[in-house]
Amino acid sequence: MTPTAAQALVETLYHHGVDRVFCVPGESYLAVLDALYDRPEIQTVCCRHEGGAGFMAVADAKITGCPGIALVSRAPGAGNAAVAVYTAREDAVPLLLFVGQVPLSDRGMGAFQELDYDKLFGDIAKSVIEVTDPGQLAPAAAEAFRVARTGTPGPVVVAMPEDMLTLPAQAEAVGPLPVARPAPSDAEVSRVAERLARAERPLLIAGGEASGPAARRALEAVSDAWRVPVAVSFKHQDLFANEHPHFAGHLGYAMPASVVDTLGKADRLGHGDSAKEAGRVDSVKTASISARREGLPVGLWPTRRLAQRQGRPACAAVAGLRRNRARALRAAAPVANA
Repeated sequence: MTPTAAQALVETLYHHGVDRVFCVPGESYLAVLDALYDRPEIQTVCCRHEGGAGFMAVADAKITGCPGIALVSRAPGAGNAAVAVYTAREDAVPLLLFVGQVPLSDRGMGAFQELDYDKLFGDIAKSVIEVTDPGQLAPAAAEAFRVARTGTPGPVVVAMPEDMLTLPAQAEAVGPLPVARPAPSDAEVSRVAERLARAERPLLIAGGEASGPAARRALEAVSDAWRVPVAVSFKHQDLFANEHPHFAGHLGYAMPASVVDTLGKADRLGHGDSAKEAGRVDSVKTASISARREGLPVGLWPTRRLAQRQGRPACAAVAGLRRNRARALRAAAPVANA
Protein backbone atom coordinates (compact mmCIF):
# COMPACT_ATOMS: atom_id res chain seq x y z
CA MET A 1 0.00 0.00 0.00
CA THR A 2 1.36 3.40 -0.99
CA PRO A 3 1.97 5.57 2.09
CA THR A 4 0.50 9.02 2.33
CA ALA A 5 2.75 12.06 2.60
CA ALA A 6 1.98 12.23 6.34
CA GLN A 7 2.96 8.59 6.85
CA ALA A 8 6.18 9.06 4.88
CA LEU A 9 6.96 12.09 7.06
CA VAL A 10 6.51 10.18 10.32
CA GLU A 11 8.61 7.28 9.03
CA THR A 12 11.33 9.78 8.11
CA LEU A 13 11.24 11.17 11.66
CA TYR A 14 11.58 7.62 12.97
CA HIS A 15 14.54 6.90 10.67
CA HIS A 16 16.23 10.03 12.06
CA GLY A 17 16.03 8.67 15.57
CA VAL A 18 13.18 10.90 16.75
CA ASP A 19 11.55 9.44 19.84
CA ARG A 20 9.54 12.44 21.02
CA VAL A 21 7.59 15.28 19.42
CA PHE A 22 5.75 18.20 21.01
CA CYS A 23 2.53 19.61 19.60
CA VAL A 24 -0.74 21.40 20.00
CA PRO A 25 -3.18 19.29 17.95
CA GLY A 26 -4.78 21.13 15.05
CA GLU A 27 -7.05 20.29 12.15
CA SER A 28 -4.51 21.41 9.57
CA TYR A 29 -2.24 18.42 10.19
CA LEU A 30 -4.55 15.72 11.52
CA ALA A 31 -3.09 13.25 9.02
CA VAL A 32 0.31 13.58 10.72
CA LEU A 33 -1.26 12.96 14.14
CA ASP A 34 -2.92 9.81 12.76
CA ALA A 35 0.43 8.61 11.43
CA LEU A 36 2.10 9.31 14.78
CA TYR A 37 -0.58 7.20 16.48
CA ASP A 38 0.47 4.30 14.28
CA ARG A 39 4.13 4.75 15.26
CA PRO A 40 4.10 4.24 19.07
CA GLU A 41 7.91 4.38 19.23
CA ILE A 42 7.56 8.16 18.88
CA GLN A 43 6.04 9.75 21.97
CA THR A 44 3.58 12.53 21.12
CA VAL A 45 3.46 15.14 23.88
CA CYS A 46 0.34 17.29 23.64
CA CYS A 47 0.79 20.82 25.00
CA ARG A 48 -1.62 23.59 25.93
CA HIS A 49 0.13 26.35 23.96
CA GLU A 50 2.30 26.39 20.86
CA GLY A 51 4.91 28.51 22.61
CA GLY A 52 5.18 25.83 25.27
CA ALA A 53 5.48 23.09 22.65
CA GLY A 54 8.24 25.03 20.91
CA PHE A 55 10.18 25.66 24.10
CA MET A 56 9.85 22.00 25.12
CA ALA A 57 11.32 21.01 21.76
CA VAL A 58 14.17 23.50 22.26
CA ALA A 59 14.86 22.09 25.73
CA ASP A 60 14.73 18.54 24.38
CA ALA A 61 17.32 19.45 21.73
CA LYS A 62 19.60 21.06 24.31
CA ILE A 63 19.46 17.99 26.54
CA THR A 64 19.82 15.31 23.87
CA GLY A 65 21.92 17.11 21.27
CA CYS A 66 19.44 16.00 18.60
CA PRO A 67 17.03 18.30 16.74
CA GLY A 68 13.87 19.07 18.68
CA ILE A 69 10.55 18.52 16.91
CA ALA A 70 7.42 20.67 17.29
CA LEU A 71 4.18 20.53 15.34
CA VAL A 72 1.64 23.35 15.32
CA SER A 73 -1.42 24.37 13.37
CA ARG A 74 -1.53 27.20 10.85
CA ALA A 75 -1.38 30.99 11.34
CA PRO A 76 -2.11 31.66 15.07
CA GLY A 77 -0.39 28.44 16.06
CA ALA A 78 2.65 29.32 13.99
CA GLY A 79 2.70 32.83 15.43
CA ASN A 80 2.62 31.46 18.97
CA ALA A 81 5.57 29.19 18.18
CA ALA A 82 7.65 32.01 16.66
CA VAL A 83 9.24 32.95 20.00
CA ALA A 84 10.64 29.40 20.31
CA VAL A 85 12.02 29.60 16.77
CA TYR A 86 13.71 32.88 17.68
CA THR A 87 15.16 31.32 20.84
CA ALA A 88 16.50 28.39 18.84
CA ARG A 89 18.26 30.82 16.53
CA GLU A 90 19.72 32.87 19.38
CA ASP A 91 20.89 29.78 21.28
CA ALA A 92 22.07 27.90 18.16
CA VAL A 93 19.73 24.97 18.82
CA PRO A 94 18.64 22.56 16.05
CA LEU A 95 14.83 22.77 15.89
CA LEU A 96 12.32 21.53 13.33
CA LEU A 97 8.93 23.25 13.35
CA PHE A 98 6.25 21.56 11.23
CA VAL A 99 3.35 23.91 10.53
CA GLY A 100 -0.04 23.21 8.97
CA GLN A 101 -1.10 25.25 5.94
CA VAL A 102 -4.38 25.87 4.13
CA PRO A 103 -5.25 23.39 1.35
CA LEU A 104 -3.40 23.73 -1.92
CA SER A 105 -6.58 24.77 -3.71
CA ASP A 106 -6.92 27.75 -1.35
CA ARG A 107 -3.33 29.00 -1.52
CA GLY A 108 -3.06 32.60 -2.66
CA MET A 109 -6.78 33.22 -2.18
CA GLY A 110 -6.59 34.94 1.18
CA ALA A 111 -8.20 31.90 2.78
CA PHE A 112 -8.99 31.70 6.48
CA GLN A 113 -5.71 31.43 8.45
CA GLU A 114 -3.60 31.47 5.31
CA LEU A 115 -0.14 32.85 6.01
CA ASP A 116 3.12 33.29 4.13
CA TYR A 117 5.53 31.45 6.43
CA ASP A 118 8.55 32.55 4.47
CA LYS A 119 7.74 36.15 5.40
CA LEU A 120 6.93 35.25 9.01
CA PHE A 121 10.00 33.11 9.69
CA GLY A 122 12.40 34.19 6.94
CA ASP A 123 14.51 36.41 9.20
CA ILE A 124 14.73 34.04 12.16
CA ALA A 125 14.86 30.52 10.69
CA LYS A 126 17.79 29.01 8.80
CA SER A 127 15.36 27.81 6.14
CA VAL A 128 11.62 27.86 5.44
CA ILE A 129 10.26 25.08 3.22
CA GLU A 130 6.68 24.83 1.97
CA VAL A 131 5.94 21.45 0.40
CA THR A 132 3.30 21.22 -2.31
CA ASP A 133 4.21 17.80 -3.77
CA PRO A 134 3.33 14.86 -1.48
CA GLY A 135 6.33 12.95 -2.77
CA GLN A 136 8.64 15.71 -1.59
CA LEU A 137 7.57 15.95 2.06
CA ALA A 138 9.85 13.16 3.31
CA PRO A 139 12.89 14.46 1.37
CA ALA A 140 12.12 17.98 2.62
CA ALA A 141 12.07 16.71 6.20
CA ALA A 142 15.42 14.98 5.73
CA GLU A 143 16.84 18.18 4.26
CA ALA A 144 15.45 20.13 7.23
CA PHE A 145 17.36 17.85 9.59
CA ARG A 146 20.54 18.41 7.59
CA VAL A 147 20.20 22.20 7.49
CA ALA A 148 19.32 22.43 11.19
CA ARG A 149 22.55 20.61 12.11
CA THR A 150 24.94 22.05 9.51
CA GLY A 151 27.27 24.86 10.50
CA THR A 152 25.74 26.89 13.30
CA PRO A 153 22.73 24.83 14.46
CA GLY A 154 19.36 26.52 14.25
CA PRO A 155 15.66 26.27 13.43
CA VAL A 156 14.05 25.11 10.19
CA VAL A 157 10.34 25.55 9.40
CA VAL A 158 8.41 23.13 7.18
CA ALA A 159 4.92 24.15 6.03
CA MET A 160 2.47 21.40 5.10
CA PRO A 161 -0.76 22.12 3.15
CA GLU A 162 -3.59 20.19 4.75
CA ASP A 163 -4.80 18.27 1.69
CA MET A 164 -1.28 17.43 0.53
CA LEU A 165 -0.75 15.34 3.69
CA THR A 166 -3.39 12.79 2.70
CA LEU A 167 -2.20 12.29 -0.89
CA PRO A 168 -0.10 9.25 -1.89
CA ALA A 169 3.57 10.00 -1.43
CA GLN A 170 4.90 7.61 -4.10
CA ALA A 171 8.09 7.56 -2.03
CA GLU A 172 9.42 5.80 1.04
CA ALA A 173 10.90 7.37 4.15
CA VAL A 174 14.22 9.18 3.73
CA GLY A 175 17.11 8.46 6.07
CA PRO A 176 19.64 10.95 7.46
CA LEU A 177 21.63 12.97 4.95
CA PRO A 178 25.37 13.60 5.38
CA VAL A 179 26.18 16.63 7.52
CA ALA A 180 29.36 18.48 6.60
CA ARG A 181 31.58 19.02 9.62
CA PRO A 182 34.70 20.97 8.61
CA ALA A 183 37.75 20.61 10.82
CA PRO A 184 41.02 22.55 10.94
CA SER A 185 44.04 21.08 9.19
CA ASP A 186 47.22 20.19 11.06
CA ALA A 187 48.85 23.27 9.55
CA GLU A 188 46.10 25.54 10.90
CA VAL A 189 46.35 24.01 14.36
CA SER A 190 50.13 24.41 14.27
CA ARG A 191 49.80 28.08 13.37
CA VAL A 192 47.46 28.63 16.30
CA ALA A 193 49.84 26.77 18.59
CA GLU A 194 52.71 29.00 17.46
CA ARG A 195 50.71 32.17 18.06
CA LEU A 196 49.60 30.90 21.45
CA ALA A 197 53.21 30.18 22.36
CA ARG A 198 54.18 33.75 21.49
CA ALA A 199 51.22 35.28 23.30
CA GLU A 200 51.65 36.92 26.68
CA ARG A 201 47.94 37.11 27.50
CA PRO A 202 46.08 34.13 25.97
CA LEU A 203 42.51 33.11 26.68
CA LEU A 204 40.30 30.23 25.56
CA ILE A 205 36.76 31.40 24.80
CA ALA A 206 34.29 28.51 24.84
CA GLY A 207 31.02 28.65 22.91
CA GLY A 208 28.03 26.44 22.30
CA GLU A 209 29.77 23.88 20.09
CA ALA A 210 31.89 22.85 23.08
CA SER A 211 28.81 21.76 25.02
CA GLY A 212 29.17 17.99 24.56
CA PRO A 213 30.87 15.90 27.27
CA ALA A 214 33.82 14.97 25.02
CA ALA A 215 34.28 18.58 23.89
CA ARG A 216 34.25 19.79 27.51
CA ARG A 217 36.96 17.30 28.41
CA ALA A 218 38.98 18.40 25.40
CA LEU A 219 38.56 22.04 26.40
CA GLU A 220 39.87 21.34 29.90
CA ALA A 221 42.75 19.29 28.48
CA VAL A 222 43.84 22.15 26.23
CA SER A 223 43.53 24.62 29.10
CA ASP A 224 45.65 22.43 31.36
CA ALA A 225 48.25 21.71 28.68
CA TRP A 226 48.75 25.41 27.95
CA ARG A 227 48.04 26.66 31.47
CA VAL A 228 45.66 29.15 29.90
CA PRO A 229 42.44 30.55 31.43
CA VAL A 230 39.03 29.86 29.93
CA ALA A 231 36.14 32.29 29.59
CA VAL A 232 32.69 31.15 28.55
CA SER A 233 30.45 32.99 26.13
CA PHE A 234 26.93 34.30 26.67
CA LYS A 235 24.47 31.66 27.96
CA HIS A 236 27.21 29.05 28.33
CA GLN A 237 28.21 29.47 31.95
CA ASP A 238 28.30 25.71 32.51
CA LEU A 239 30.81 24.75 29.80
CA PHE A 240 33.83 24.99 32.09
CA ALA A 241 34.02 24.19 35.80
CA ASN A 242 33.65 27.51 37.61
CA GLU A 243 35.85 26.26 40.45
CA HIS A 244 38.70 25.35 38.08
CA PRO A 245 41.77 27.55 38.70
CA HIS A 246 41.78 28.48 35.00
CA PHE A 247 38.18 29.73 34.94
CA ALA A 248 38.26 33.37 33.81
CA GLY A 249 34.58 34.28 33.97
CA HIS A 250 31.53 34.73 31.81
CA LEU A 251 31.54 37.05 28.80
CA GLY A 252 27.97 38.30 28.83
CA TYR A 253 25.94 41.40 29.48
CA ALA A 254 26.87 43.90 32.21
CA MET A 255 30.48 42.80 32.46
CA PRO A 256 32.47 44.75 35.07
CA ALA A 257 34.44 47.67 33.68
CA SER A 258 37.67 45.97 34.71
CA VAL A 259 36.81 42.97 32.54
CA VAL A 260 35.99 45.18 29.56
CA ASP A 261 39.28 47.03 30.05
CA THR A 262 41.17 43.76 30.25
CA LEU A 263 39.61 42.51 27.04
CA GLY A 264 40.64 45.71 25.29
CA LYS A 265 44.27 45.10 26.24
CA ALA A 266 44.35 41.50 25.12
CA ASP A 267 46.80 40.10 22.62
CA ARG A 268 45.50 39.61 19.08
CA LEU A 269 45.25 36.27 17.34
CA GLY A 270 42.10 36.22 15.31
CA HIS A 271 38.35 36.67 15.34
CA GLY A 272 35.48 34.54 16.64
CA ASP A 273 34.09 34.06 13.13
CA SER A 274 37.19 32.93 11.32
CA ALA A 275 35.22 32.12 8.18
CA LYS A 276 34.35 35.79 7.78
CA GLU A 277 37.68 37.12 9.00
CA ALA A 278 40.07 34.86 7.11
CA GLY A 279 43.29 36.69 6.40
CA ARG A 280 42.77 39.23 9.20
CA VAL A 281 44.36 37.19 11.97
CA ASP A 282 46.35 40.06 13.47
CA SER A 283 43.85 42.87 13.01
CA VAL A 284 41.17 42.25 15.61
CA LYS A 285 40.88 42.29 19.40
CA THR A 286 39.46 38.92 20.25
CA ALA A 287 41.36 35.76 19.38
CA SER A 288 39.90 32.55 18.08
CA ILE A 289 40.29 29.32 16.27
CA SER A 290 37.48 26.83 16.00
CA ALA A 291 37.40 23.12 15.46
CA ARG A 292 34.31 23.73 13.34
CA ARG A 293 35.06 27.38 12.55
CA GLU A 294 32.55 28.15 15.29
CA GLY A 295 33.03 25.43 17.83
CA LEU A 296 36.02 25.55 20.16
CA PRO A 297 37.47 29.05 19.75
CA VAL A 298 40.83 30.08 21.12
CA GLY A 299 41.07 33.69 22.22
CA LEU A 300 43.37 35.95 24.15
CA TRP A 301 43.19 37.29 27.66
CA PRO A 302 45.67 39.30 29.78
CA THR A 303 46.48 36.54 32.25
CA ARG A 304 49.35 38.04 34.23
CA ARG A 305 47.04 39.98 36.54
CA LEU A 306 44.80 36.93 36.87
CA ALA A 307 47.82 34.75 37.62
CA GLN A 308 49.02 37.20 40.26
CA ARG A 309 45.59 37.18 41.92
CA GLN A 310 45.57 33.38 41.95
CA GLY A 311 49.19 33.08 43.07
CA ARG A 312 50.33 31.04 40.09
CA PRO A 313 52.80 31.60 37.22
CA ALA A 314 51.62 33.67 34.26
CA CYS A 315 51.06 31.85 30.99
CA ALA A 316 54.27 32.58 29.08
CA ALA A 317 55.60 31.03 25.90
CA VAL A 318 57.84 28.05 26.59
CA ALA A 319 59.47 26.83 23.40
CA GLY A 320 60.16 23.36 24.75
CA LEU A 321 56.46 22.77 25.36
CA ARG A 322 55.19 23.91 21.99
CA ARG A 323 55.10 20.46 20.45
CA ASN A 324 53.18 18.86 23.32
CA ARG A 325 50.76 21.77 23.51
CA ALA A 326 50.12 21.65 19.78
CA ARG A 327 49.42 17.96 20.18
CA ALA A 328 46.77 18.81 22.77
CA LEU A 329 45.13 21.22 20.32
CA ARG A 330 45.15 18.59 17.58
CA ALA A 331 43.59 16.06 19.93
CA ALA A 332 40.86 18.51 20.90
CA ALA A 333 39.88 19.52 17.36
CA PRO A 334 38.31 16.24 16.17
CA VAL A 335 36.58 15.76 19.53
CA ALA A 336 34.85 19.12 19.32
CA ASN A 337 33.96 18.23 15.77
CA ALA A 338 32.25 14.95 16.74
